[in-house]
Amino acid sequence: MIKRLIIAIFIALIVIGGLLYFLYFNGVSTFSGLFDKLLGEGEGEIRNYSVVVGFRENEIGFNPELNFKKSLPEDLLDFLESYFTEYNNALGTLSGQLNDDPQKAFSRFYERYSDSMDYDLQLLERQVNTRLKSGIDLTFDSCDIALRLVSAGLGREDFIEVRAEESFSVEFNGIPNQKCGYSGVEHFFLLDKRSGEWLIKKHEVTSALSLYITSSIVYAESPEFKKPEDPQDSENPENDYNYEAKSALEYAARFTALERIVRNPVFAEYERNGTNFVSQCLNAGGIPEDTYWYPGSKAWTNAQIFCEYVTSPVSPVRAEVCGYSEGDIGDVVQLVEVGGVAVQSGLITGIVYNDDLSFEYLVTMNSEDFISFPVFAIGFENIRIIKLN
Repeated sequence: MIKRLIIAIFIALIVIGGLLYFLYFNGVSTFSGLFDKLLGEGEGEIRNYSVVVGFRENEIGFNPELNFKKSLPEDLLDFLESYFTEYNNALGTLSGQLNDDPQKAFSRFYERYSDSMDYDLQLLERQVNTRLKSGIDLTFDSCDIALRLVSAGLGREDFIEVRAEESFSVEFNGIPNQKCGYSGVEHFFLLDKRSGEWLIKKHEVTSALSLYITSSIVYAESPEFKKPEDPQDSENPENDYNYEAKSALEYAARFTALERIVRNPVFAEYERNGTNFVSQCLNAGGIPEDTYWYPGSKAWTNAQIFCEYVTSPVSPVRAEVCGYSEGDIGDVVQLVEVGGVAVQSGLITGIVYNDDLSFEYLVTMNSEDFISFPVFAIGFENIRIIKLN
């Protein structure tokens, strides 16, 4: 009997030792974390593809002193790299929704980065939820992130303000062999090391779209479209033109880039530049200006007025709002918010189909430069398609 008891104790010690060994060498700090790993949940599930974060030197024309390696402590660079890696691991696996609890899937991230996480989780949750509505698989195969320092407040070594511009390139599993991405998204971090480890005390993304996604701006009512009172206008104006979608796409490709924001200097630029950019693309595709739709006008630059004008009887543009499945390359996609108000416009530059005939539009747009980016990956649930005839 005693012999059996000794053998049982010995076996139990071996099992406990094995568990402790597993915990230590697999980076698990609690037994609940171990069970998450064994069940395929938690951290182990979100680390199955490549995330590469790099710090980019400033281009010619910028202050050469403004770069990460010269201006910021090495351990802070490691911290920022870890932040972007962790965030995109969660986003790239859509883990917040798959585990049915974004904060659980993101718990390690939440605890480590502290005070800014409500904002980040709000962005994550909305983007995960909309991506799951796509007709294709929007999990990541890989992603590359380049950061360029815009400014740094280095008043003290343990409390630093950092502004950095992000360029993002990704391969989605549902879009094989094609790079999608964006550039020109600016991040503001307030970083604190007074407790001994770096923490993010504040984080803001100054992307025009992120402001809408997190509802941190006051929505304006839909601007009222008023028919021009010029006597030469008629209910059936001349619309004798040939819209060439290929030329519109060539223009869109010329004035967007994954590395940095690119603009046509001939045109004014706006904080929310999407509809201004789309109007330029359509004009390059052969749609002529008129007395109401011209550079700088509200019909040219405002998403909602643009829609109401180009689909109205007084417009020479042959366009109509159509069903979601009726869009084609060269048509216009709009992101729509409260009360049916369009807040952004983009150009459909690709369509990806699955074997089951489900599909996803790829859009190219400003204000940041989104290039061939899946429309449901942006974070808006309501999409409007304007078909150009």
